[in-house]
Amino acid sequence: MVDQRRKRIGILFIFKSRWLGGLYYLLNIIKACEYLPKELQPELTLFYNKRTKVYLDSITYPQIKFVEIDVDFTFKRYFKSLILNKNLFFIDEFTKHNLDVIFPFNDFVGNIKGNKIKLISWIPDFQHKFYPEYFNKLSLLLREFKFRSIVSKADGLILSSISTYNHFKKFYQPSNTFKVHIVKFTSIIEVDQLPEKDLINTKYKIDNNYFIVCNQFYRHKNHLIVLKALKVLKDQGKIYSVVFTGKPDQSQDVKLLTDIEEYITKHGLGVQVKLLGLLPRTDQLSLMKNAICVIQPSKFEGWSTVIEDAKTLQKLVIASNLDVHIEQLGEKGLFFYPDNASELAECMIKAVKMPSNPNLWESLAIRTGKFAKDLLIALN
Repeated sequence: MVDQRRKRIGILFIFKSRWLGGLYYLLNIIKACEYLPKELQPELTLFYNKRTKVYLDSITYPQIKFVEIDVDFTFKRYFKSLILNKNLFFIDEFTKHNLDVIFPFNDFVGNIKGNKIKLISWIPDFQHKFYPEYFNKLSLLLREFKFRSIVSKADGLILSSISTYNHFKKFYQPSNTFKVHIVKFTSIIEVDQLPEKDLINTKYKIDNNYFIVCNQFYRHKNHLIVLKALKVLKDQGKIYSVVFTGKPDQSQDVKLLTDIEEYITKHGLGVQVKLLGLLPRTDQLSLMKNAICVIQPSKFEGWSTVIEDAKTLQKLVIASNLDVHIEQLGEKGLFFYPDNASELAECMIKAVKMPSNPNLWESLAIRTGKFAKDLLIALN
């Protein structure tokens, strides 16, 4: 049972980089609290830094206060914490607000003398175990250290999918007493306030129907398979268009961008493909809303924010047949093997023929209500 007293939860809204997935995840958590019965809505203290300050204006949850802090998330601080056997990421400011729990607390976790505040962690995925080449040696070492300290010293862990939980058990073998909660987040969007279709089409010079892919430009996001599917379709006399969003110059794989551009040129796909870059979120969501469907071709995901966006927008999704995608979409998704362009092309043909369904997915209120209740139980 959930404690009927209002929980006092500290949210660490602190990032050393603009990791959009993490930002949206925490913003959705705050919004989700509004879907709880009023007597259960927790009191939130949002700890933010200069990088995340710009997002505060979008937060409307009434039971919240904002506290700016400056914690240096550097390798040096980890090593000092290790040498001194003291968590230098847990600062005195945290103890001033009569908190029950802080979330997500991932850094060093333990060795906090006299601390009575529960420290609950969150791990979005275990990508470094599958694609270690995307991490330098120091990052891999630090990531392993963080995750193992979570397993041994955190008061609990939140994961976003059964698939991720299976990875967690495989790689870290937690004890039977370690508390793990699977909390499947939803994407909360004010659909009625998105820019109109005609305005967005004019802004981005779109004059036909299109599929859309909304991923950062990393190799495991599998953009090339979508281009290969377009080539398969073109050879069949079917000319479909795809819009890609995401900021290419943030890619860790410069050659990937060259490969994409060369493939487009070599196969004459320039008219069919738009690389729009990183867009305002409302523009991106409007494009998703008005697309034929959303394609999520990734070869690895924790719990896809893109798919949750699509579900809230009542859009059909074509996804690679990862366990986590099947978990998210169930029988309502169209799936393809992530290296099979012909399968993806067949799914795209099916999607074009399928009628739009404004009730394809469960309502946002139902999905978010469950998300909020599961979250509150996990943070209890």
